Amino acid sequence: MNRRESGFVRDVNRGFTLVEMLVSILIFSIVMIAVYALFDQGRWSSLHAERASNALDNGRLLLEQMERDLRMTGSGVPFGTEINVGTTWRPWIFEAAPLRIYFRSDIDNANSQLSVGETAGDTDIHVLDNSLFPVATKVVVQNRLRRWQAETVTGIGSDASGPFITVGTALAEDFDPGEGEVFTPEHVFYQFTSNAAYPFGIVERAIRNGNDPVNDILTAGLTWSTVATNIFSFELRFFALDGTELTGDPLAAAALPNVHRILATAVVRERARAVQQWQDHTFSSEIFVRSVKP
Repeated sequence: MNRRESGFVRDVNRGFTLVEMLVSILIFSIVMIAVYALFDQGRWSSLHAERASNALDNGRLLLEQMERDLRMTGSGVPFGTEINVGTTWRPWIFEAAPLRIYFRSDIDNANSQLSVGETAGDTDIHVLDNSLFPVATKVVVQNRLRRWQAETVTGIGSDASGPFITVGTALAEDFDPGEGEVFTPEHVFYQFTSNAAYPFGIVERAIRNGNDPVNDILTAGLTWSTVATNIFSFELRFFALDGTELTGDPLAAAALPNVHRILATAVVRERARAVQQWQDHTFSSEIFVRSVKP
């Protein structure tokens, strides 16, 4: 009896053999590898979903902003000529090409009607809201939606007739309260270009606030901001009112006033799940220009 007990104690205390330890380590390693593989797959799936979501937002927001701006083409821009000068703002789209479009619009909606009539020689122009026109703002005073005068705001104030802005040059003619308005038109620039800081290409946007329809169209000195990245391809197509496609790079000057519809297409590229493969997302928008002809 004592021998059996002593033998039993010796078997319990002998511990694990080397083979048992190796088998345990092998099983543990297999389990850990499987757990890590599941975790890694989940992490990459989450990263891919995030990239895909960013790509979708990239293309969607790009075309939404372009559509919003282009639909305002010609808004707040005079139809006629500058008083005593003859300069015109037409055409409102002043350059159009497959990879770029430049146009005129009052996209910030900073405009106000005249609250009282103003006569030739006045420098104080009474408006409904003068907070829209800080000092040094370049504005266009428009009469009857046609004749206009370029001005720069030199001061703001208020009197018995209401709020007003003071401009640097006296008005050249009478302006009616019901048909006179003050606008801050913008020249808006969109273009597709390559940039070493981003894979593929980018779409850039620039805005110049000004009241000179001749010199403000120049791209020199513009500050460009990036609207969308990872753009693999970008194309603008232009159509007349009768559906005829207008072609040219850029469009001829005679064709610019006839642009009625714009088809914008952007392809956003991002990495697919497989290594060294890409996934493309195509976005398109049909944009009708708000004002083609007066």
